[in-house]
Amino acid sequence: MREHPKDSPAETVLRLLATSDVHMHLTGWDGRVDDASASRGFNRLASVIRAARADAPGPVLLLDNGDSLQGTPLGEVAVGMAGCHPWAELLDTLEYDAAGLGNHDFDFGLDALTAFCAASRTQVVSASPDRPLPNIVPHIIVDRTVTLPSGHTHPLRVGITSVLPPQTLVWNHALLAGKVGFLAGVDAARQSVAALRRDGADIIVVLCHSGISSLSPDDTENFACPLAHSVPGVDAMILGHTHERFPDTGYGTVTGVDPDQGTLFGVPAAMPGFAAALLAQIDLCLVHDHEGWHVTEHSVRLRDLEDAEPDRDATRLAAPCIAATRARMQTVVGQTGHGFHSYFAMLQSGTADAIVATAMQRSVKAAINGTDLAHLPVLSAIAPAAAGGRAGPNNYVTASKGEIQARHLAMMCPYQNTVWAQRMTGATLAAYLERSAQFFAPHPSGLGPLLAPNAPAFNFDTVHGLHMTLDPFAPLGARVTSLTRNGVPVSADDAFLVAMTSYRGAGGGDFPGLEEPASLQLDVPVVDALRSYLAAHPIGDVQSPSVWSFASAVPRHVLIETSPRAVNHLEEIAHFRPEPLGLTDTGFMSMRVTL
Repeated sequence: MREHPKDSPAETVLRLLATSDVHMHLTGWDGRVDDASASRGFNRLASVIRAARADAPGPVLLLDNGDSLQGTPLGEVAVGMAGCHPWAELLDTLEYDAAGLGNHDFDFGLDALTAFCAASRTQVVSASPDRPLPNIVPHIIVDRTVTLPSGHTHPLRVGITSVLPPQTLVWNHALLAGKVGFLAGVDAARQSVAALRRDGADIIVVLCHSGISSLSPDDTENFACPLAHSVPGVDAMILGHTHERFPDTGYGTVTGVDPDQGTLFGVPAAMPGFAAALLAQIDLCLVHDHEGWHVTEHSVRLRDLEDAEPDRDATRLAAPCIAATRARMQTVVGQTGHGFHSYFAMLQSGTADAIVATAMQRSVKAAINGTDLAHLPVLSAIAPAAAGGRAGPNNYVTASKGEIQARHLAMMCPYQNTVWAQRMTGATLAAYLERSAQFFAPHPSGLGPLLAPNAPAFNFDTVHGLHMTLDPFAPLGARVTSLTRNGVPVSADDAFLVAMTSYRGAGGGDFPGLEEPASLQLDVPVVDALRSYLAAHPIGDVQSPSVWSFASAVPRHVLIETSPRAVNHLEEIAHFRPEPLGLTDTGFMSMRVTL
């Protein structure tokens, strides 16, 4: 190997390309809605990757930041298919240098994950597990040879590690308890970065499957800022988990975050949204002197799909899984006498929630028959699984009168949760629902958005079997104005058994009343309970009434965002006096309603 002369420093530009939160959007087709989007899909992003690699001024690393194996029905189908997993084939075909892990990559269990890792030539990296896992390493060093303008060469060693939220054990408790735990994100990164430096890494990249928040030590889920602030030796970060994009001007008020420079406490960072809609690109200008390689300048950008054509190889590799998924999603699982949807989930509950709630209650009642829990009234805590949000204006349950297909179930139950239940008192339920009411954050005068910024709908639980009224304008902790069962107020010491998902029962969402182990933990997947219920119980022709309503001292206008298709159903919310205002930049219908 020829070394560069000592009297002239070596210089190069290292390009980092990264995907994150692909969630099995292998193409723009989504089996849950049986429709395609031109704004997402890995087969088109693959073309962007090839272009970004081709126009790079120096060496390139291609990385994935996790949450790739779950998210659309393709994920479940791929796990059961014979042969190599399509995402493993895509990683290999696009020549990824490393793939990190996200929390949802554990959704099918350790056996499925380790089988995937074994099938891919791409090294899977994660420093977060508290014990060794097959085919997963805490960090790696990728060697590159830098060719300088003079023709001389110089070695460059890039260390790569990956971390994820420790809450992964909570969210997947039913699958992972007793098998693996997870270190705190900052601690895992600190250990791995130090090891990489000892092993001779020149530059270190952290695949941080976590979002941007403050430096608060209480936020152990979104720890990107604490990591950048307190872990020395990190040269660049790829972010994820929250499905947001960075750089973005919306982060201009967060301490340590510079959305113009694309840095967290001076560390270059990028987050490429989700669903293969964006590619993160970080260019690091490197200089080598007597102290080694170091970063002198950087640039950060997100490359979108623009007019990218689908990549032929990526499309071909995705095709068998898509064909199998399409066939499965068209399977008829039930009948409904009326159409139903989740367009107005922020204003009232409806048939979609009621079906899931009833199916879960049915499973719990069957399980407790003849036990010491049988005397308790069984309720069901349900959050809308598909209600817009970051997933976009197509992220709603929509079923027409007639056949209910498997694709509708996939939208109503998108996660691999099982049915659990917890014994709760009326007082605990009131506190539980107060936590749920944090979903709302209207301005005291109205005339602004009804929902809290970035509030996920999957943490807005309502309890079926009761009726709740709430005042969204009241202070937090004092919003539930009444809670009744069959018209009778619920007293503080009333006892119930509340069906819920294993995600919620294990502590997901930090709801009160779930500190003790669940009273009942069934191995029945929620989607199987739903399928069994629909097979035996056709849905009638009457819409399910809402199990909650607003109580406001005076009428006030607020703004909501929903699907553009919601304008065809405004009669269902006539009492809110809806006024469509037009489409937002992200494709939602903005609407003024009166509470």
